Amino acid sequence: MLDRLWHCFIIFLIWIGLMPDKKYPGTNGPSDNGPDREFTFPGQDIYTSWALGAGRRDFFPDPAQQEWFTVLLELKGISALAFAQGEDANGTPLIDVDDFRNTWLASVVVPSLYLREGDGVKDKLYLTAFVREDFFREFLERDFGARLRSVISAVRMGTPPSADPLSSRILQENQLVVPTPSVWPDLTGNPPSDGVVVIGIIDDGIAFGHERFWKDEARTRIEAVWLQDRKFNDGVGLQGREFTRSKIDAAMASATHGGLIDEDSFYRDLGAVNFGNDTPKSVAKRLSHGAHIMDAACGLDYRDAGERVLAVDRPIVAVQLPTDSTADTSGTNLEPYLDAAVYYILYRAHLIAAERGTGPIPVVINFSYGHHLGAHDGSSISENAIEHRIADRMMTEGVPLRVVVPSGNSHLSRTHAIVDFDDGTTTKELRWQIQPDGKTWSFMEVWMPSGSGSSSRLALTVTSPGGQSTALVGEGDARQTLPPSPTPMEEEFCIVEHDVDVSSGRSVFGIKIAPTERLAPHDDAIAPSGRWTVALTKQALPDGEKVHAWIQRDGPPLGFPIRGRQSYFDHECYQRYDEYGRPIEIDDPACDIRREGTISGLATTDGEMVVVGGYMRKEDRPSPYSAGGPTNAARGGPDAMAVSDDSAMHRGLLAAGTRSGSTDALDGTSVAAPQITRWISERVSGTSLPSRSDVQTHAVGFSGQPVPDPRRGHGKIEMPAIVRQERFED
Repeated sequence: MLDRLWHCFIIFLIWIGLMPDKKYPGTNGPSDNGPDREFTFPGQDIYTSWALGAGRRDFFPDPAQQEWFTVLLELKGISALAFAQGEDANGTPLIDVDDFRNTWLASVVVPSLYLREGDGVKDKLYLTAFVREDFFREFLERDFGARLRSVISAVRMGTPPSADPLSSRILQENQLVVPTPSVWPDLTGNPPSDGVVVIGIIDDGIAFGHERFWKDEARTRIEAVWLQDRKFNDGVGLQGREFTRSKIDAAMASATHGGLIDEDSFYRDLGAVNFGNDTPKSVAKRLSHGAHIMDAACGLDYRDAGERVLAVDRPIVAVQLPTDSTADTSGTNLEPYLDAAVYYILYRAHLIAAERGTGPIPVVINFSYGHHLGAHDGSSISENAIEHRIADRMMTEGVPLRVVVPSGNSHLSRTHAIVDFDDGTTTKELRWQIQPDGKTWSFMEVWMPSGSGSSSRLALTVTSPGGQSTALVGEGDARQTLPPSPTPMEEEFCIVEHDVDVSSGRSVFGIKIAPTERLAPHDDAIAPSGRWTVALTKQALPDGEKVHAWIQRDGPPLGFPIRGRQSYFDHECYQRYDEYGRPIEIDDPACDIRREGTISGLATTDGEMVVVGGYMRKEDRPSPYSAGGPTNAARGGPDAMAVSDDSAMHRGLLAAGTRSGSTDALDGTSVAAPQITRWISERVSGTSLPSRSDVQTHAVGFSGQPVPDPRRGHGKIEMPAIVRQERFED
């Protein structure tokens, strides 16, 4: 019996060896499409290559998620429509294969939202697309994609939605249909919109049935809401589900019984809450981030005559990000969804203007998210895309777009280090504490100063708690792993690699540590918890140059189950508390671990994006967690601060819960940012909105503190309480 099985196994091996290599249409070479094969392509970052390689089974837990991927593309010298059709600006195919059109359309889909009639060739173009893996492994990596590589500057992959994989929605029947532009009505000749502002909210748990967003009894002022990971309903060629004002009003009427709206059935009937899947359902809970933030930014009481009049000129367009991208608090895989959300809000603002018979309407968008990673020099693809949208709208539409983001809550998180070798040493250590029971990968980035040399300026090695060490990795060296040479029976649990970031041009080392726990037993690697050591060795680094290290954010967001557990630097020199047990908020210059420079990696641009920190109203000082600069660019820190805590004892700010009539407290710079969004919208003049410099000018310095300051910005902007309810005696 054993002999017979052995003979069958030998025949099977021979059969595999005789099988022809896969030929890609129009090519002559084999295609090595091993699912975990490491490969490179222009514009990639270390996370995209990881997601398609060693991290594949963690990044794509469902095999259905691996058929289509969501990516943000930065393109140059091409129009969106030409790219969607697979051609360059001259009509030449981007890929050199037989039947290129069908080959391209079978692997690349651009939502019609981005295909605006009349748009020509763009020096710089951002768009979110859906692509198959062939886009990376075949089109970008192989020789017949040379023209394609010439138009791509950067590629970033988005977290795949688990509730409704892309392949089951929009990409099965129509992927071979030649894309056609979306309809953007012509506003030429319309009178200017006067005093109208579209308020855009990008968040999680959007409570779009809440009475704080009505313009009168049971009629919403939300013009449209897009739930990016709910069951697809066509819309403008987007994933997810879109509801317009008329649909929301009809659903509220249908859910009204005895003069009261049953908000639970309202959300359930629209598919906004689906208990048939196991993803978190933020809007089904007492408090959601999106409900609270949207109330702080644009909530009004329709029963108040003055606010009811104001509501007419404050239409809302809301976008709910995919649940899984919110759960992944790193923020590194939000880029495609964020750009699509911003562009969708601009598209809807255009339709609102057409319906009202006016010219373009000013827009202010609140995005209360952030992350730790990046060069912190304003060069990330998300920052570039937002600044590009701001400049492009003013140039093409003649009205402003303002985008407001928080400075971050990581001032005391021990996730930033600044290393120099001014004391004459040649090697320094960063002690990285990886916690047990962490079900996500932990990431650290070590960023070099701008510029490069003919030889490596720095090299590093990583040592596990058990004493295993990687080989030395310098600038330009190949990746190293632990174990050093993984076999099919032994997965790598630590990866160290060097890259040159395409957006900033800076050199960066990426360190990736596998989870320390998994929900189910399988063969994937588990890393040891405890103290990991990252040894930095000076090579050709010029004297006086500094190296920055940031650890990825990894804690659970509001209302989500704990998956990752935040890792941190653990050095004796970093004193957390003073003799009275109070958190120390000022750095020791002799310690490499810093509170300074912990501003969100999404908030470092020195353009028009408005960045907001948080302060305690009663104490009149920054909240302990509120992060600031300096950055690696011209921005020093936040532009201003708004209240994020009523006091040290009364944490947070009161605003709406998920159901009408409810209030709750939520803290963080996330609740400070929407107050400045509200402040900007309230000061519309004709078609003008306050700029970033206007926010800075209006800010008032804290008592006894000089401004501007890397943490306090230009001071505070005092806003009336959203909920008129006192929590303490003055």
